[in-house]
Amino acid sequence: MKKLFVFSLFLASPAMADVNRACQSGEKWSEIPVAKFWAERFNQYATERVTPVEGMAFAQKLRKESETRFEEFFSEYWLSASLFKSGHFPLAEAGFEKILTRLPDEK
Repeated sequence: MKKLFVFSLFLASPAMADVNRACQSGEKWSEIPVAKFWAERFNQYATERVTPVEGMAFAQKLRKESETRFEEFFSEYWLSASLFKSGHFPLAEAGFEKILTRLPDEK
């Protein structure tokens, strides 16, 4: 499911990013096409310098302030990944499914 999700995330937006080990320990994103503030916060979350709860808070704020389709999809991924990391698998799955089933032009 992880590979399919990441693939669909990039299909949904013309913006591209490089990701390794999505939703796993050691997850690493480079060149995330979001504002530097959000990229730094996500990398703190991915390297476990902030808790999953803090990650969820940042993801919700990014979702509220998103200006591009990629930011919108990325914030949904981040929120779902935080839920996954916290052990809330059904909620995380619902978030990932939301991304997978949304058409690229839907708001």
